[in-house]
Amino acid sequence: MAFYRCQAFYQSGITGWSETYFTTQNTSQLALNALNSLMPSRMSLSTPDVSCQYQRVSDEALFRDSNVSENVYTGTYSTGGTSDPTFVALLFRLSASDYYRRSLFLRGVPDNLIVAQLFQPGGTWVNNYRQFQAALIGSWQIRAFLRLATTPLNGLLISNTGLVTTLQNHGIAVGNTVRFRRVITTPRTTGDHLVIAVPSPTTFQLQQWKPAVTYANPFIVQQSIIQGAQITQAIWERLVSRKTGRPFDLPRGRRRVGT
Repeated sequence: MAFYRCQAFYQSGITGWSETYFTTQNTSQLALNALNSLMPSRMSLSTPDVSCQYQRVSDEALFRDSNVSENVYTGTYSTGGTSDPTFVALLFRLSASDYYRRSLFLRGVPDNLIVAQLFQPGGTWVNNYRQFQAALIGSWQIRAFLRLATTPLNGLLISNTGLVTTLQNHGIAVGNTVRFRRVITTPRTTGDHLVIAVPSPTTFQLQQWKPAVTYANPFIVQQSIIQGAQITQAIWERLVSRKTGRPFDLPRGRRRVGT
């Protein structure tokens, strides 16, 4: 089975935004079908001036692939007048067991449910929310680094060229990605690092290792496995003010800083 990134693209007036969900399916068409099945419960939380214009899914393991549908869904919460501006969002907290969590910002919030800058939903919206909550739990995932999937290794040395030496046989192969803990580098580096060579059972070479100086004795290295962690909890927390990013609403979106 493949792990798919599923995106829905919304519009309200001249502004818009996207939301991202993750699912494990056999084909991109099944992933697209799952996203379209989610849309009615999602749109029940927004007013009729909000619409979902199209949907797109892509396999996380394939570069630049996509499958698109142009189904238009309109908000069905008809007792909420119009929606608040897109910079007003309802913060959802998605969790998978005790280890993995992510935030989901739901825009298109019904304006008449916001009283004194607080979100105060009525019975109809709460019932719709429970249906959306049930649709997420058990059927959708969080894109997560599965910490429990591999055994952490004790590291001995990282050279300036990115050659990593471990204290025990690592079992890591070319093409795997790894993460580090207890490593301080200049300049700082975080996230996943691609393994391009395995000279011996206790060494492996990283691609484009940039830091010139490394303080890492002792340190922890672990194979990075990115997969879907099943959502076990989905709750709305509070209203927040959060601008949309590129390509909607702003000439420049948020950019990640660092290597």
